[in-house]
Amino acid sequence: MCSFPRGVALLTLALALVFPLLASGVLAAGPTPKHAAAFSRLKGELDAVEQAGATLDPDAYQHRRAAIAAKAVQLVRTDPATPDAAEVLQWVLQYHWASDAAVEAAAWVAKHHINSALSPGLTARPTAWTGPLLQKAVDAKLPPMDRAKAHLLAAMHRQATLDVWDAVQGATADALVLLKREHGGRFVDQLRSANGAALETGAIQAFKEAARQHGHVNLGGMKVEKHAEAALFAIQHLRLGRTAPEIQGESIDGTELKLSSYRSKVVLLSFWATWCSPCVSDLREERRLVDEMRGRPFALIGVNLDSRRDRLPAFLKEHGVSWPSFWDGKQHAISNRWQARQLPTIYVIDHKQTIRGKAISLPEAERMVHRLVREAEGAVTGRE
Repeated sequence: MCSFPRGVALLTLALALVFPLLASGVLAAGPTPKHAAAFSRLKGELDAVEQAGATLDPDAYQHRRAAIAAKAVQLVRTDPATPDAAEVLQWVLQYHWASDAAVEAAAWVAKHHINSALSPGLTARPTAWTGPLLQKAVDAKLPPMDRAKAHLLAAMHRQATLDVWDAVQGATADALVLLKREHGGRFVDQLRSANGAALETGAIQAFKEAARQHGHVNLGGMKVEKHAEAALFAIQHLRLGRTAPEIQGESIDGTELKLSSYRSKVVLLSFWATWCSPCVSDLREERRLVDEMRGRPFALIGVNLDSRRDRLPAFLKEHGVSWPSFWDGKQHAISNRWQARQLPTIYVIDHKQTIRGKAISLPEAERMVHRLVREAEGAVTGRE
């Protein structure tokens, strides 16, 4: 994934410019005296597991990582309030987020090191412990700026949880396995029986409350009320199963372009830029997909974030890009509205303009496109 260049006011990036990452203290600090040797050995064990990862069965890989996390928590259990314990606990949360040990580590952080909970990393990958930890930060007596951060992060976490709930509903057995590895089995099982309407209402209320209490606080170059406005739009319009909102703007060549013009076709909507190497790498596969789907109800539409439109025609010609792209290089209004937090970001929209895939990989999007195109063709055949 590519991060955005400085100055692009996207929600997660803007927050990341202000909030210290959860592991930043770990990565910056030298060895601490009390647990230095044992902690160093655990880091070495994790490195060895990561190096062997491709050769391990996925379950064995997860088991070995969980065992390392458990040993790390055991290391600091007798004195979890010390600064060197905080370093170990943060490491567990950063690298072993889905383990049972992370739940205990989060409880110690909430009790003794609550300021380290103010990380946007917690909102990107919700688990069984991330929500309670952020709620502890909201309830703590923090300085005004930290309190505003805590409220906004807690709201963002609710939004991320809602996205995971969407993914869990109707997921195949294989997809559920992957979700459990990413977010933890306990958390996914909780979401399977959760009330989606209640989760949505909670997320909306959390953003409205953050805006009410801290609306004019500037976080990462953007006021809290603007962060909340973008998130509320996404919750209401960009969830799986919702009708894709209109996009209207100029294409790279300056002509008018509208997403609704592609109604009745399956659309792969790809947010990209020439400075994003994974995006450029994807172009070959995207070109192949466009060629394969020629004459069928499919369209690939790009949203380009380059600041210099005049340089794009030569790039498109060099890489054989024949499909249209919105140019979003001025205020990034489209990418902000669609919460394209990293590049590439891909959405898949079916022939009824329903969002069916969100922030997924190109291979996953391609599999979905093939299935949805067959559905679209079947719908046409059924009407004849």
